[in-house]
Amino acid sequence: MTFIEEFLETYSDAESPTSFFYWSALASISAVVRKNVYINKRIYKLYPNLYIMFVAKSGLRKGYPIKQAQKIVEATEVVKVISGRNSIQSIIQELSRQWTLETGKVQKDAQALIVNDELDALLIGDPAAQTILTTLYDSFYHTKSWTNTLKKEYFNNLINFNWIKNISISFLGYTLESLDFPSI
Repeated sequence: MTFIEEFLETYSDAESPTSFFYWSALASISAVVRKNVYINKRIYKLYPNLYIMFVAKSGLRKGYPIKQAQKIVEATEVVKVISGRNSIQSIIQELSRQWTLETGKVQKDAQALIVNDELDALLIGDPAAQTILTTLYDSFYHTKSWTNTLKKEYFNNLINFNWIKNISISFLGYTLESLDFPSI
């Protein structure tokens, strides 16, 4: 039995649509395999970093499959899981930090699963946030590192986050249907 089949079977009695569990399982795989799996396109490598967004009406239990996928990825301890309320700047800062696993192994790469319970709650008001996330998604363009310079007003100087290396970001979240963003 594959991971996806087992994931679907485990939650077969849940109220959430099966498709939400299927895509949550794919996001989990995407996050965990990082840049260890790719398709060689000759001039670049295409990595399986997926950005998955459920767009559905209220009451369809969108969050449950996402939380189950988040728990699985957190248990692997191979990538960071970024969730909760964030600014795009705090996400970039978190990606630039190295972290140590309980085994003592140090992770230096900018590899993460970004998870949200509601898109508006994940990224606080910054019109550039979506564009920056899209740039980070295109990680196959960033062969060695990605440079971003931010101004921190309380320090009144520039801080260069050029140490964001080996980027591999997957995204899993949901938002409610609206007239501005219709579901497919």
